Amino acid sequence: MKRPLRITLKVAGAILGLLLLVLFVAALVLNSTKMQNRFAQKATAMLTEELQTQVGIGHVELDFFRQQFRLSEVRIEDRKQRELFRMDALDVSLALWPLLHGEVRVSKAFISGLRAELHNDTTDSVANYQFILDALKKKPASDTVQTEQTREKKPMVIDIRKVVVKDVKAQYNDAICTLGNLRLTQSKQGRRQLQIGQAEGTWKRMTKHGEVQQLAGLKTLTVNERNGKQWVEIRGLHFATDNHQPRKNTNRPKRGFFDVGHLDFTADMELTVTHADKDSIAAELTRAEVHDSVTGIHLQKLQAKLRTNLQTLFVDDLTLQWHNTHLQFDHGEMQLPSRKQGRTLAYSTSEIKGKTQLKDISRTFAPVLAGFTIPLQLSTRLEGTDEGMQFRDVHVETADQRLDIKAKGYIRELKDKYKMVIHFDIDQMTARKGIAQAIINQFPVKKFMIKQLKNLGTIGYRGQMDILWKQELFRGRLRTDVGSLDFNFGLNDQRQYLTGSVRSDDVELGRALDMGKIGKVAANADFQFDISKQRTAQMRRQKGGKLPIGSVKALVKEAYYGKIKVHNVHADIVSDGAEASGKLDMRGRHTDLLCSFVFNNTEDLKKMKIKPGIRFHGLSDEDRAQKEQEKQAKQQAKEERRQQKAEEKRKADEEKAQRKQQKAAEKELRRQQKEAEKAAKAANASSVSE
Repeated sequence: MKRPLRITLKVAGAILGLLLLVLFVAALVLNSTKMQNRFAQKATAMLTEELQTQVGIGHVELDFFRQQFRLSEVRIEDRKQRELFRMDALDVSLALWPLLHGEVRVSKAFISGLRAELHNDTTDSVANYQFILDALKKKPASDTVQTEQTREKKPMVIDIRKVVVKDVKAQYNDAICTLGNLRLTQSKQGRRQLQIGQAEGTWKRMTKHGEVQQLAGLKTLTVNERNGKQWVEIRGLHFATDNHQPRKNTNRPKRGFFDVGHLDFTADMELTVTHADKDSIAAELTRAEVHDSVTGIHLQKLQAKLRTNLQTLFVDDLTLQWHNTHLQFDHGEMQLPSRKQGRTLAYSTSEIKGKTQLKDISRTFAPVLAGFTIPLQLSTRLEGTDEGMQFRDVHVETADQRLDIKAKGYIRELKDKYKMVIHFDIDQMTARKGIAQAIINQFPVKKFMIKQLKNLGTIGYRGQMDILWKQELFRGRLRTDVGSLDFNFGLNDQRQYLTGSVRSDDVELGRALDMGKIGKVAANADFQFDISKQRTAQMRRQKGGKLPIGSVKALVKEAYYGKIKVHNVHADIVSDGAEASGKLDMRGRHTDLLCSFVFNNTEDLKKMKIKPGIRFHGLSDEDRAQKEQEKQAKQQAKEERRQQKAEEKRKADEEKAQRKQQKAAEKELRRQQKEAEKAAKAANASSVSE
């Protein structure tokens, strides 16, 4: 080897050795506690000056040999000297040399003890974190002009293998969010896994009825990435509300436990995200179970395919199971509301079909249905908005088709219970072979006139029903084997009375009541019955009895009793619960036929005590007054007819005079026209002769 080359190599080796020595010494110096504390102090001073608030960093450690970065006891105050942000520890293991090439490769990151207290309410003129956002918006002068080299710079590569976060608490005004732990890992094959545990958030919401405390949280959330899909498992999802008021069903046993002011739902679910980007998401909910032990809601199975373009949610193949209730539909759409884009909530479904037992909703909405175990098959189509719902093609029937109902309806003013209206048009209802009695037996109520109900045979109904604030209204036409009748009645939940009217022209009343001598009856009746449990219980304690409490006033327009035909019979019936008494009065010109009756058991009306009577009289003062009124009415009608004829004659004479004047005017016009024509001819003749 030539001498110059050896000298060159020796010099290069010496320089390289010296450089390595310098780097080693620099690393030792940078690794020293003293130097790193000076870095912490310098960084603290810079941040304090930049943010114009107190910033504290307890300790900074950068280990070049282990390639670790540690930061502890970081604290930032807002402009009112309140703690805005705190972090107990940050420990990052990262590859240092790739940083020179714009690559961030983190093998492990550990963060613990995060605290954030954010305020943006009436006590602050601006948000207490706004000064940090303003500082981040500031750009250095060198960034204002980009060179071609800057524009062509490759994006930074970020590769994080493992992140662990523990003990996080953030507060925004009155809302508080806590996180027990978060773990994000990525395998060498690029598969990611996210685990979140013990997450919870609480906040308050103001309503027109007062403040409602709300809570949402979960025990665990696990996301695994495999084959381009994300498999999501959620355990212990929890949502609760508390308006700090008694439940709506307190001391109201007829009301269900459902109360939006007192919800306490827990859920477990599994879903697969098959596609996700900034414009659309597609997922399949493979399993979900939702439970609220207080209200009785227990969705044992919920499955569906979900798609959204962030404006509309599409739901396919939905299946729902709730105790003995199974529902499903093929397709549904929901327009997602957005104030910014001017969209309101709207939804619709294809045919919803399934089966149910009404006892499933008894604890939640209607305790009176607790014993309703008759299986029902149902189908309908649903659409609506946040203001109301519409039901189309409603079909409810029993498996043996003894009950068959077809209807349509709507719910309006959903947001205001005082204005809310539930309306249904019953296009067809048929009840056969004792199903009406079977339905009544599902309810824990006293059974009145069951025998008479059985005598009605097959019952058909067509009409309408409305449910309003503390009021239910029913009207329509009822068809039975003993005749048809039109009815209109209402339940008043405030006064606790059932009132209404019934009209019929052909009811076989004797057949319905097992009283063979009574034939067809044409009658009108108005009734009122007391349905207040408190009032009726008091009356029964005093008198006992098994009858309804109320009154009926009827006009029998025509009826047959044996071979006797009667007309215009007035009937009044009053029942105090123990005994019902009635009076029949058929008024004649000089004779009134009377009848009074008493009974105390609707199951055996044949034992009714009947007392007939007759009343003879001349014309009473009332009859004379009525006769005088009829006479005056006839005279008045006669005078009105005379005046009408006189007015018609006057109008006819006026029309005749007008026609006569018109004819005279037309005749004069024709005469003038003829004279004009004659004068014109004479003028023409004289001009020709000249």
